[in-house]
Amino acid sequence: MAISWCKRNNQLVTTTYDKRIQLWAVGTPYTLLNIFSVELPTTVPHAVYFHGADILVFGMYDGEIHTLCRKDGVILATKTIRRMIGNVAIDAACSSFVIDNANNDINPKKGFPKQVVIVEGGLMVVGGGNDGSIYVFDKGTMQTVMTYDAGEAHYIFTATSSNENDISISIWKKMASTSRQHQRKRG
Repeated sequence: MAISWCKRNNQLVTTTYDKRIQLWAVGTPYTLLNIFSVELPTTVPHAVYFHGADILVFGMYDGEIHTLCRKDGVILATKTIRRMIGNVAIDAACSSFVIDNANNDINPKKGFPKQVVIVEGGLMVVGGGNDGSIYVFDKGTMQTVMTYDAGEAHYIFTATSSNENDISISIWKKMASTSRQHQRKRG
């Protein structure tokens, strides 16, 4: 399931595993008015974003990207990357996006990094690789500008933000098990 919020129009779009896309108007006090509810023919939605007057829906298994009309949910266009979509990040201006295509390759010329996010005002892409490393790419050239090797540890990063509370960033580190270390050295 995916969800996206449009503050400008006070709208919320939700998706479900049973291929349904729903657009809601958010009223006061926090009431939802359904604008449309459509079912995609084959796509299981994995990510959804507002894009101007339209809605972008990224399919998990089929690699399809649908553009839906924001007024009635009619499919305006469909494109495909012909492979599974793992994660999607879109920049703040909604002008470009980057996809984790669920491929094990971290070379952006052939594949994409895992759990991607667009940072630095839309100039850089950060993602993790299957090898535990963190990769930073220049979005324009897709050249690697930095690699951080986590070594024999696993890291989990989280961040929260709020207008009313302090910002919180948490980092957890877990050392890899001995059997995994031996596998890495041999394989």
